[in-house]
Amino acid sequence: MLGGKAGILHCHLGDGKRKLELILRLINETEIPPTQVIPTHCNRNLDLLADAVKFLQLGGYIDLTAGPDPEAIEEKHLSIASSIRYCQDNKVPIDQITISSDSNGSMPVFDKKGNLTGLTISTQKSLLANFRYLIQKNIISMEDAARLFSTNSAIFYKFIRKGKIKPGMDADMIILDKDLDLIDSFTKGKRMLGEGKLIT
Repeated sequence: MLGGKAGILHCHLGDGKRKLELILRLINETEIPPTQVIPTHCNRNLDLLADAVKFLQLGGYIDLTAGPDPEAIEEKHLSIASSIRYCQDNKVPIDQITISSDSNGSMPVFDKKGNLTGLTISTQKSLLANFRYLIQKNIISMEDAARLFSTNSAIFYKFIRKGKIKPGMDADMIILDKDLDLIDSFTKGKRMLGEGKLIT
């Protein structure tokens, strides 16, 4: 309340067999509304995403993690494209889905036996790569992609001055060229990137 934003419980989901069981119980067995909780990493595997769809149908929001390679086909982790197609097939509202990058978080690398072989850092660059892929592959419209990567988060977290371009807003925006490459960026109306180069 003091910060002027929503008080949300983020639940980092893993590969546990119970998936969203405890979160679904919280919503079904208490008076806590689903909009007070957001499960993250919901595209970790198909079973988890299926449970996340149930949460969406109860009125909740879910967060999907954008991988560094939009075209990667992994045995377990679902790509953003596959996850969005799954949600479309199950006719759940795209307005209740957000996408994040886990930026600067640790990203472990495992071999086929599940042994840790290395550690890398997640990057926010995966957001634009996945945004571009969804549009170029005609999976969703540019307007819906903007909702997934921007507007939905602004609404969910009650950032009332963000997520839209209109008078009185913060004027955080990016400009893309015809190939959807980033060429300009503005933060609160100040130009931070010009013609593809960082402005210092």
